[in-house]
Amino acid sequence: PLLARERPQQWITCRTVCDEHLNLACFPDGENLFAFLTRRVDKTFPLEGSGLNHLLNPVTLNGQRAWCDFHFEAPTIYEEIFPAETYFDFFVQHAEDIQPFFYLFYQTHQKLHETGSFFRTILAIRKENPATEKYLHDLINMWTLQEALQNEMKARRLPWVQSPDQAREIFFTVYERLNEETVLADVVNDMLKRLLELGTVRFAHLTP
Repeated sequence: PLLARERPQQWITCRTVCDEHLNLACFPDGENLFAFLTRRVDKTFPLEGSGLNHLLNPVTLNGQRAWCDFHFEAPTIYEEIFPAETYFDFFVQHAEDIQPFFYLFYQTHQKLHETGSFFRTILAIRKENPATEKYLHDLINMWTLQEALQNEMKARRLPWVQSPDQAREIFFTVYERLNEETVLADVVNDMLKRLLELGTVRFAHLTP
C-alpha cells in the first residue's frame, strides 16, 4: 500500500523507530546496539559522525532490518523499505531529498539505451537538475569512503568491529588516508553502475 501511493516528486518517507523500540536493536553478531555503545573505553570524544554509518550497520529489531544514522551521538534508526546490502544502498534508496536526482539518472540512462556509458547520461541530466554536481560529489565521496572502510576491515580480517573505540580508530585511519588519494575513474564508474542496479529495485513499481 505504501508503494502504491508513491509517484515521482511524491516520494515516500521511511519511518524512524520509536523510543519504545530503540533498545531492541541488535547488530548482525547479536549484540544489542546500546550495550555495544556503552563499551567505550575512551569517553573524551563524542561517538558520532555519518562515517560510522558504514561500520555500525545494519541492525535488526524483532527480525526486521533497519539502519542507524550516527549524524548525532544518539543514533536515529530508520526502517528498511528497499533491500540494502550496505549503508550506501540504504541511503540512495531511502533518502527523500536525493530521489529526484536518482530517478532522473535512472530514467535518463534507460532512455539513452547506452549500457555502461554514463558520460552522456550525466550531461543530459545536468540540463534538467542543477543539483547534479552536488549529488554526484556527495555520492562519490560516500562510495569511496565505504569501499575504503570495507577494504580496511578485510585487511584486518574483521567480520565486524569489536568495540566503539575500534570503529572510531578504523574510521580515522581510513579517512586520513583518503585525503591523500585521488578518486579514480573506475571507482566513479563502479558507483554509477551500482546506482543503476539499485534503480531497478527502487523504481520497479514506477516502471510502466
